[in-house]
Amino acid sequence: MPNEIKDASRRGFLVGAPAAAVAGLALADALNAVPARAEDAVAPYQLFTAETIAADLKALTATPGNTNLFVNKGALSMLTVEGAKSAKEYEWHELRDHIFLILDGETTYEVGGTPKGGHKIREHEWLAPEVEGTKTLTLKKGDLLSIPRGVLHKRTTKSNVTFLLITSIDSGK
Repeated sequence: MPNEIKDASRRGFLVGAPAAAVAGLALADALNAVPARAEDAVAPYQLFTAETIAADLKALTATPGNTNLFVNKGALSMLTVEGAKSAKEYEWHELRDHIFLILDGETTYEVGGTPKGGHKIREHEWLAPEVEGTKTLTLKKGDLLSIPRGVLHKRTTKSNVTFLLITSIDSGK
């Protein structure tokens, strides 16, 4: 990781993970380099080989869904293959940031805005059927979208999309 990334907060994660990906560093190295707190530190690294990821993608292509690659107290990464699908409501999280890297296909995100009729679904998690003032983004293969905590978002996939989701998780301590 670059020397300037010293902050072990979620901002360090949000800056470090995409920078590491662009620099060609392993995803697990980026996730483990900036633990949110000392108690969240895990093994120094985990390697996900191209063969393992290819096998996961093959299985997900046969049966669309998600598979978790990496889970610890402070981060999660997940591969997702999705067909035509649209979220019914907008969501936002008080303690989670998201980074989406589109590996194949295309999807549309509506981001930002002010919720109308928002309701809490569980601790630190919210949904809203309507939002005023969103921005629509069409993501294609190779695009990366960072959504910080508190930002409303909703995904609509018209055909097919394969993406990697990296989520930082703050326990709220």
